[in-house]
Amino acid sequence: MSFLNKRVEESIKQAKLLAQMSEMSYRSLNGTRQTRSSFTNNDLKEQPATDKPAVGSLTSEMIAQYKREEEENNKYVDPASGKEFLYAPTGMTSTIKLSTPSLVDVASLSRPATVVDVSQEKNKYAKIYQDIQDKKQEIEDKKREGKDKEKEKAENEAYVLELKNQRTAIDTIKKQVEKEETKATKRLAVLTGISTPKKSAKDTDEENELMTKIPLLQAEIIQLDTQIKDLEAIYLPLETTDIPNLKTDIATLVAEIKQIQTVDIPNLETDLEQSGQDIITYQENVDENVIIENQTARENKKIMKEYQDTFNIMNKNRYQVTQDPTETDLDFIKRIDSFMMMYLSYFFISLKTNYILCLLFVLSEGARG
Repeated sequence: MSFLNKRVEESIKQAKLLAQMSEMSYRSLNGTRQTRSSFTNNDLKEQPATDKPAVGSLTSEMIAQYKREEEENNKYVDPASGKEFLYAPTGMTSTIKLSTPSLVDVASLSRPATVVDVSQEKNKYAKIYQDIQDKKQEIEDKKREGKDKEKEKAENEAYVLELKNQRTAIDTIKKQVEKEETKATKRLAVLTGISTPKKSAKDTDEENELMTKIPLLQAEIIQLDTQIKDLEAIYLPLETTDIPNLKTDIATLVAEIKQIQTVDIPNLETDLEQSGQDIITYQENVDENVIIENQTARENKKIMKEYQDTFNIMNKNRYQVTQDPTETDLDFIKRIDSFMMMYLSYFFISLKTNYILCLLFVLSEGARG
């Protein structure tokens, strides 16, 4: 027999009993309407003189005692375990297991994506994008640096050329002076070799002039040679070290720019595209699983509501349960289960008890009438 059929049958029985009680009350009082009794200190006292005195008082203590006795006689005992229940059993499974959402995994994560994954991937996307901008800025910086080095190299090359031209000019003068000094030295040797009787005054004057001139020429040669060495000390390092280093730096910058343009940025752009796709994949997975979780939650809520309603119907007029705002569905189910597992004396006053109490009360009223 289904639970609904049981409830219908029980309601029919209660209606029949209430009808019988009404009929018995009506007959016991000869169909006479009675005055309403006033209750003082939970006792049914004698009413004013218009009422007939009662045979005896029906006190609340008597009702409570009778209730306890009837409750002991009508307690519910589980046939299987022999234990007494505080609440009426629902007839449902003692422990309701709520469904667990079957979430969809992301292949790259081997698990369902979360909002944290989406947030982290967005941060990753932003970092890759910034890296691309930094690489582009690095290209501009290297191009600017390359232009500066090109300019410096050109200036050094022009300076070296200028110094070399100066050296060439000085070297030409030096050679002329050396030639003149050689000629003068040879002429002086000739004049020196002429004997005194044969040497004329003109020869003597020329000899004296050459003896003065030759040292001056020799000094000038030394000075010109020093100038040449000073020039070489300036342009040789530029020519042999600085300019080659600048050429190497420029070539390195060109190679680095090419590496960034053809390798680094394309790789970052590929990573950026993949990260963008991952963001979409993760977000779609999160949205899909939210739908699954909501659907599962609705199904669980339906199960929980059925369990709650069944418990409340079975324990009507005794105890009703409702879910607290901060109570999860699982905790609510466990709380209902805990009621079902309380092995205390069970049942409310049976229909028989209600009938007898009502009959006693009516008889008491009738005696007063």
